Amino acid sequence: TFGVFAVGFLVRPLGGIVFGRVADKRGRKSVLMMTIIMMAIASAIIGVMPTYEQIGIWSSVGLLVIRILQGFAHGGESAAANSYIPEIAPNAHRGKWGSMVYVSIFGGSVIAYVLGGLISLVLNDDQLASWGWRIPFAIGAACAVAAFALAGLMARAWRSGPAGQKLLRPCQARPLGLEVPAPTCPIPIRS
Repeated sequence: TFGVFAVGFLVRPLGGIVFGRVADKRGRKSVLMMTIIMMAIASAIIGVMPTYEQIGIWSSVGLLVIRILQGFAHGGESAAANSYIPEIAPNAHRGKWGSMVYVSIFGGSVIAYVLGGLISLVLNDDQLASWGWRIPFAIGAACAVAAFALAGLMARAWRSGPAGQKLLRPCQARPLGLEVPAPTCPIPIRS
């Protein structure tokens, strides 16, 4: 029903609040990694979940719980990304980097619409109803795993490069008298 679809949107603000507090304590990057993992697991479970004919009402209950998890994770991911990306951007490019978060969200939606359209074109109604609807969830889970792996590779390459070494130096006092301990200092130290 539409309730299963809507519940994911209803818990997004709660995810933003909860993960916002976690991000303030443990860092936005760790929240982004947690939410990517949560979305990958949820998408994979939806892709392999037994049908109503196999387990009855528990299929609907399971789908509802997983949609809540997805909405919760998405709320946290959006809030963390909207803060993290401009924080790590070079001063001259913060607006451009920050806007890429929104571009990515809408770009992902366009890809999802195109994928749904292609699957609908290729499969007949029976195939789509019996197993074809699972394809986007399997692809989504695989993309999340790839994104997680890519983020790890990029982080290692960045830390070992000259920009990473400069950024990982202990941070100096910031405006408003804030001290940010290394290595969480989001802004490069200008010598």
